[in-house]
Amino acid sequence: MSGRMGCFVLAFSLGTWPANGQEDPSEGKGSPKVEEPSFRSAKSTEAFQKARKLFDQESYNEALLAMKRLRDQGKSAADREVLQNWIRASEGGVLLSKYRQMFQRGVLRTTLFSAMDQAVSYRGTPVAPRYEALINENMPRVIHVLENFDTRTNRYSKKYGKDFINDPKIVFRGAYCLEWVSTKAGKPSQLALKDVPQKWAPFHSVVFWIRCEQPVELQLIALSSGSDSDEDTDALVAIYSPPARGGWVRAEVTLDQFRKHGSASFGNVGRFVIQIESKTTYKFYIDELGLVRKDSPGAGVADSGADSKEGKNQKKSKKKPPAKE
Repeated sequence: MSGRMGCFVLAFSLGTWPANGQEDPSEGKGSPKVEEPSFRSAKSTEAFQKARKLFDQESYNEALLAMKRLRDQGKSAADREVLQNWIRASEGGVLLSKYRQMFQRGVLRTTLFSAMDQAVSYRGTPVAPRYEALINENMPRVIHVLENFDTRTNRYSKKYGKDFINDPKIVFRGAYCLEWVSTKAGKPSQLALKDVPQKWAPFHSVVFWIRCEQPVELQLIALSSGSDSDEDTDALVAIYSPPARGGWVRAEVTLDQFRKHGSASFGNVGRFVIQIESKTTYKFYIDELGLVRKDSPGAGVADSGADSKEGKNQKKSKKKPPAKE
C-alpha cells in the first residue's frame, strides 16, 4: 500500500445522513406483570406468601428452597407454570446477589457483561426489574454508550435497510433495537456515529449486542477528525464476523485489533462507522453499542477475563472499505 490513502475511502459520504428526530415517549416496554399462583390448600397458600416475603427481602436462597417445596401444590397446570416462573426468578435472584457482591469488589466489566447476558434468561419473571436496575446503575461505570437505539429518530430509515423494532420478543434491552437488512439495490450500507469521544485512550474495546438471521461481516471504522477528503482517509479498521447461531450475542472488539491506515490515531477520533460491503445479503438486529472503559487500578486481576466469548470471530482488518459510490 502506498503512503497516500487515495484508495481507502468510505462507501459513501457520511455527511448525507438526516438529523436526529424526536423520541416517541408513548412507546416502549413496561415491567412484567407479577402473577401469583393458586394452591390446593390454605397451608400451601400461606407457605407461598412466606416465600414471597423472603423473595421481596432478597433472601433468594431461602425463597428458592421454599418455592421448590411447593412445586406440585398448584391448583392447576397454569398455576404450576406461574409457580415455576417464581422459582426461576428466585434462581435469578441468587445469581443477582453474586453480581452485586462482584460489583462491590470492583469487578466491573465481566460482571456487567454477564449480568446483561443473563438478564435475557429472566425476562418476564419477577426478578427482571431488579436486573434492569442493577444494569442501569453500573453500566455508566463500564460503558460509554454511543447508541442504544431507544430514541426513535429519522437518522435510520427503511430506505437504507434500517428500522426500529419494539417487539419485546426481539429487543435485547430498552424500548427498541435496530433491524438492519440488505436492500434490493445491494449498495454498501453503514451506521455512522458522529458524536463520539475524540480520545479513546481510556477505553478497552468496542462492544455491541447482535442477533443474526443472516449474518454478514462488519467493518468497524474509527475515522480521525478532519478526514473528510475524498483522496485521503485516516482510519483504524477492524473486522467482526458474527456467529451463525441465533439469539443475542455480545460482540466485543478490543482496540488493539484495529489496523491503522494513514496517520489515524485513537487520540483523535472524529467519527465511528459500522460498514457492510455491497452485494451481500444479510438480516440482523443490533443494540447497546458503546465503548468499554479500561479496568480501574486494583480490578485488573479479577476482571482480566472480560474478553468476549466471540473473540475468535474478531480479527485485524486487512481489507479496505469498498470504493466510494
